[in-house]
Amino acid sequence: KQMADMINMSRLSNGMRAAGLMRRALAEALFVARRRIAFGKPLIELPLMRRQLLKLMLPAEAARSVLLFISKDLEKADAGDDSARRRVRLLAPLIKFRACRDARRVTGDAMEVRGGVGYTEEWSDPRLVRDAHLGSIWEGTSNIVALDVLRAIRREQCLEALLPELNERIARAPRLLAGRLAASLDKAAEFAHETATSKSEAHARQAATGLYYACAAALLADEGTRLGERGDARRQLIAFLAYVHRLAPRDPLRRVTTGFESEFAEALLPETPLAPDAAERILTRLA
Repeated sequence: KQMADMINMSRLSNGMRAAGLMRRALAEALFVARRRIAFGKPLIELPLMRRQLLKLMLPAEAARSVLLFISKDLEKADAGDDSARRRVRLLAPLIKFRACRDARRVTGDAMEVRGGVGYTEEWSDPRLVRDAHLGSIWEGTSNIVALDVLRAIRREQCLEALLPELNERIARAPRLLAGRLAASLDKAAEFAHETATSKSEAHARQAATGLYYACAAALLADEGTRLGERGDARRQLIAFLAYVHRLAPRDPLRRVTTGFESEFAEALLPETPLAPDAAERILTRLA
């Protein structure tokens, strides 16, 4: 048991490092995009760059939300809460698997924002890229950790401890968001459970990825609801991005005509508080 606890804590530390690397990479990308001029405008005003920055923000903020949730559950588990212990048992390898893989992509794309200068060792970007690759290797490669996610579901009934907690958070979100996230969580949990019980190892990574982002979307939505009471509901919009880009079925060749990403960029890229009624208006237009 001590060995298992040590491995789980080490995996959690890998997830924490990945979350930090992504947040630093996002901060570097935003700093450059706001100040570098191209085609007569700051980079952050160009449509492709705005879309790229949102795609950096989503995994960075998802990892932070999942990490903070695990940290609170770790305190409860240490105090003897068995449900919290089982949630930590599942979520530690889950964040180690997905956040560490996301960090490789996020740090690489963030370095691209700085351009060729970002490739030289004088800047932080190449160090972030190099360090991000360690997370997918240390304390189990991605394949090993994805299989451990299934083992936690199959042997310790960890989903049964996790789902009520997440559904309670989803229920507090705006109705238009809550319905989509509840359905996605159910689907992700069902797929993960079937994959675990049938021992279908070929689908382990797919199951872990879906479950991770369903969890992250639920937590982001809840944070946006609670922070909205103090005037900032931005994380509700990031939860919707998680649903669109990681959970909802979509045709990669279909042209997006709703223009929602432009609205989301206006709301999220300035990193200023967003009133709950403004977030709800944006979500309502997408219904």
